[in-house]
Amino acid sequence: MIVQIALSGNASWLGMRGRCGRAPELNFNDDKGGKPVGINQHIGRRPIIAFGNSVGDQQMLEYTQGSGGARFQLLVLHDDAAREYAYGPARGLPDVKLGAFTPALDAHAKKDGWTVVSMKNDWKSVFPVTPSEITAIDILLQPDANMLQHAEANNARLLAAFPTRFTLDAAHRPHITLLQCFVRTADLDQVYAAAEKVLAAANVNAMQLQAFEYYYAPAGAVGVAGICAKPTPNILQLQADIIAALKPFMVETGPIGAFTAAHDDPATDAAIIQYVSTFVPKMSGENFNPYVSTGVAPRDYLDKMVAEPFEPFTFSPAGAAVYQLGPFGTAAKQLTQWNRTLSRAVPVQRAHLSVPQPICRRRWIRDRVDARRALDDGCRPTCQRTTRCVRSPDSWRILSSTAIGASRRGARCGDRARPT
Repeated sequence: MIVQIALSGNASWLGMRGRCGRAPELNFNDDKGGKPVGINQHIGRRPIIAFGNSVGDQQMLEYTQGSGGARFQLLVLHDDAAREYAYGPARGLPDVKLGAFTPALDAHAKKDGWTVVSMKNDWKSVFPVTPSEITAIDILLQPDANMLQHAEANNARLLAAFPTRFTLDAAHRPHITLLQCFVRTADLDQVYAAAEKVLAAANVNAMQLQAFEYYYAPAGAVGVAGICAKPTPNILQLQADIIAALKPFMVETGPIGAFTAAHDDPATDAAIIQYVSTFVPKMSGENFNPYVSTGVAPRDYLDKMVAEPFEPFTFSPAGAAVYQLGPFGTAAKQLTQWNRTLSRAVPVQRAHLSVPQPICRRRWIRDRVDARRALDDGCRPTCQRTTRCVRSPDSWRILSSTAIGASRRGARCGDRARPT
C-alpha cells in the first residue's frame, strides 16, 4: 500500500512497507492557484482572513471570500520607495518581473470589496524606530507668571475656536526661543555645559521685555500663533553668545526622528526640518523675533487675530532650559533646565531634590544652623533679597546667605522666613 503524506516543503513522501522516500513529483506549488490547495491540505478549512501583496495571492483571497459568513481580504500596496520598496505596475508604480501588483489586481480588489492599504499613506512607521543620532533642540527662556497668564488666555481662545489643536501643558511649554538647531545626541552633555556657561554670565532674570503684538508663523494651511516681544540689546547679545557657544556642536540638518514625534502631514515634517536647519541665518541677529507660542489655528482665523488691537505688557524671564523639539516646533520634552539664578544646572532626573541648588550643600547646612540660632535668639530674618520671596508657599525652602546675615543683625520685616 502506498500512502501520500503532505509536507509544508511542497513535496510528498511515499510510505511503502515501512520505508519512506521522496516522490519524483511536486505536490503543489505555493503560488497563485497552488495556495488554496496548500491551505486545504494543511488546514482543511477556508480561512476567515487572508492577506496578500501581489498577483500570486489573488486566488487565495478569492478562496477565502468564496464561502458564506464574514470574511476579510486585504492587499498591501508597496508604494513607499523612501522607507521600503515601490513596485506595481498598478497606479503608475515601477513594473517588476516577479510578485507584481498589476492594474487588473487593483481593479479586481475594488470590484470584490477587498481592502488595499498603502505603505506610503497608511503606515506611520515601517521599521522599528531606533534612537536618533541627531536631536532637534530648543535653547529657551522660560517666561514669568505675567506672560504665562497672557499665553494661556490666548491658547484658551484658540482652543475654543479649534479644539483639535494643542493645549499649553507639560508637552507644550510656553517659552522664548533663543536657538533651535540639530546637534549630535552624543554631544548633549557638552551642549548643556556650553549653554550654562553663557546663561550664568548673563543677568537673565533682570531683563525687562515688552510684549506688543500677536503674530503667527505659517505652516501650510495653518499657522503657529504667538505673542511677540521687542528685541532688546540684552536679549540680542544673549542669543549671539548662545549661538557662538553651540556652533561647534551643530549639524546642518536632521531627520524627523530627531523630534519627539512626526506630523500627520509629510509636508509639515519637511517644513519644520527646513525651519530648524535655517534658524541661525534666518531667525537670529537683526531677524530675531522673541515670541511665546500660544497655539495653532487656520491662517484665515489668525489673520483676523493679528489685526486686532493689542495691549502691551512687560514681563521677565524666570529661568532657562533645553528642550527637545516636538510637532510644530513646540518645546515638547525637557532635557535640562536652570534655576532662577542661572548659576547651576538642574538635570531633569534630579529635579525632585530638596537641597537648594544655588547654594552648595556645605554652605546651605551651615546657613540652616545659623538660621535656627537666629530664631532661637528671637530674631526675625528679613525677606528682602532672598532667593525666593518668602510670601510664596515654598519660599521657606531656600534662604540666602544675605537674609541669614541680616537676621544676625536683628533685621525685621513683616513676614517671618521659615527655615527647614
